[in-house]
Amino acid sequence: MLSMDLHDEPVLTRPTETTVAFHLLGTPGYRACRELERELAEQASLLGRATILLCEHAPLITVGRQGSWGDIGLTVAELQRRNLAVQWVSRGGGSVLHGPGQLAVYPVVPLDWFGWSEEELESRLLKGIATALEQMGFPCQASAGHHGIWGRSGQLVASGVDSLERASRFGAYLNVHPRMKDGRYLETTRRPPPGARSGAMSCLLAEQQRPVKMSTVRSVVIEHLARQLGSDDYHLYTGHPHLGI
Repeated sequence: MLSMDLHDEPVLTRPTETTVAFHLLGTPGYRACRELERELAEQASLLGRATILLCEHAPLITVGRQGSWGDIGLTVAELQRRNLAVQWVSRGGGSVLHGPGQLAVYPVVPLDWFGWSEEELESRLLKGIATALEQMGFPCQASAGHHGIWGRSGQLVASGVDSLERASRFGAYLNVHPRMKDGRYLETTRRPPPGARSGAMSCLLAEQQRPVKMSTVRSVVIEHLARQLGSDDYHLYTGHPHLGI
């Protein structure tokens, strides 16, 4: 593994094997993150390069293809008072509340290089995260068909992908220790898998009532996602030059 601060990307020729790069972005603006993801998706199939962005977002709600206004138990005025914007997005899955303490994982993967569908990519993404959670002592159940991962206290991860230029976009959102106050007003998955708890999303902190470090969770998740992408030798960068960080 190579760790570095990246401010100038090298010019790459089409490789014989797919390379994997993880970028730790901190807390970028949501719109800027979406634009970076679009640029990477346009390049991914040409370069054969898988890029995984990891970050946290300022508070907002996104509504995926299976979501609706009915998922949000707040009026427009109440959303405005809480400074919560609502954005409709093209990913699969339902409605998700984002905020600090939630790890967003965005794999931009050239699907044709791997021979995967969007569904296969989402399944591997959730399997990697679930394996990481199990390793850290959080028993859980992953279901790509239900777009998420569930633990004892409820849904811990919400997921949903789409693709652009045959490269995946969007990904998964893991609640580590977010502020849960506004989460009770949002229903992310109306029909959870059998045996799983419905209702508002939970978090790792609520699972075992013990402190959970974001840096630790992120590190273990990266390790297992790399394996799901078939790479034990990956690159880890802080920031991304297109974001100026």
